[in-house]
Amino acid sequence: MSSSVFSRRTRSRGLASHLAMALALASGGIAAGVAVPAPAFAQDAENSRAFGQAAQSAVDLVNALKDRTDLAPLQQQYDNATTEEARQQATQQLLGMVSAERQALDALKGSIETEGDRNLYGQLVYLVGVAARAPAVLAEGLGQQLDSGLVAAEEKQRYAWDAGRFFFGAGDYANASKYLDTVLELSPHDGTAIGVKAEAMANMGQSAEGLAFLRSRLQQARAAGQTAPEDVYRRGILIAQNEQNLQQMVAVSTDLAEAHPSPQNWTLAMDVLRQASRYPDPELLDLYRLMQHSNSFGSENDIKEYIELADKSGLPGEVLLVLDGTASNPLRSNGDQYYADFRQLAEDKAAADRRDLPAAKSDAEAADASAQTAASTADAFLSYGDSATAEALYRSALAKDGGDRDRLMTRLGIALLDQGKVQEAKDMLSQVGGAREPLARLWLIYAGQQQPSA
Repeated sequence: MSSSVFSRRTRSRGLASHLAMALALASGGIAAGVAVPAPAFAQDAENSRAFGQAAQSAVDLVNALKDRTDLAPLQQQYDNATTEEARQQATQQLLGMVSAERQALDALKGSIETEGDRNLYGQLVYLVGVAARAPAVLAEGLGQQLDSGLVAAEEKQRYAWDAGRFFFGAGDYANASKYLDTVLELSPHDGTAIGVKAEAMANMGQSAEGLAFLRSRLQQARAAGQTAPEDVYRRGILIAQNEQNLQQMVAVSTDLAEAHPSPQNWTLAMDVLRQASRYPDPELLDLYRLMQHSNSFGSENDIKEYIELADKSGLPGEVLLVLDGTASNPLRSNGDQYYADFRQLAEDKAAADRRDLPAAKSDAEAADASAQTAASTADAFLSYGDSATAEALYRSALAKDGGDRDRLMTRLGIALLDQGKVQEAKDMLSQVGGAREPLARLWLIYAGQQQPSA
């Protein structure tokens, strides 16, 4: 095609037609199941005469890529690679083999005058990126097309997503964030885009802002009925972990348990809280109780620690509840003499304990009983599964001075939940603050996932 085809302001239809065969290169994808979109030419875009004249040799070079059989072995090597290192090696060799095309495009870039020029330049760059299996080159090509404003409206989100993820893979986090913003303008609740943008922000030294962005946008998405995939939440946990931000690790892992309440995610949330909080025994006991309720012990050691902590806290009835409740748990080594020994010990203690409960209840109900007396007696009844009596005594303790209100409200919430009084439990747990607030939030989420009794 001669340069005389171009007037001072001419359409890009001619060049677009000339490139049609080369576009077939873009139909198959470049890596690990990642599909590469074929560019859509802006039929009404204008190209400047200078650009049209300069573009001819680049168009011919790019169009010839479809016949470059010497590229095929490395392209196949890239497509079949199972490691990032192998893909990078193939890409580096391919980039060397298309160096003439890249140099021609580098020279052409300075001739861009119109947005039509920019759009067509981006398409040429993109096609070289496909041939070279080079995400960074693909990203540049897609970005140029998007920046021209000539990408069809129905394709814009797809182009922006591919530009964002390719720039991210190339380590250009500023541009990744820029094009992911375009995705989110068009699809505000796209969880995957939210997660990648948050990580891009973290990689630019904005971890706190990235985590705040991620949590806020994921909450907005859930409110709109669009829950992001689990891996997006896990991406946030890793960002917080890399920054050693224990508070945010707890917050995001709790968000994960709320959005995707599987036993595995409950286990993760509680393990993160346990490691981050370094809770003393009373709080740790309530955390193990939640493990029991949600069937999310992470290991046999969790079960044993719960048994030992209940025993240490003077709650033989709870030791028996744990032993009975985990009898069929596959984590347990039921032939272990450990469980038989603790059962015998707990049964002996519980026999005497039960005899004393009526008198302890009377003492706790006395008008002059202290908050501590009422609370400790409530703890005993809760450990034996008598949640109604425990509820009454926790309420009594809360009405007195001198009690640990956050602990009392947590355990009153548990007693209410055990009776199926879900809304009352949620109302109580929502009032817990201080160091127990993250623990109470987990209980509150668990309560929200239960059905109230009829």
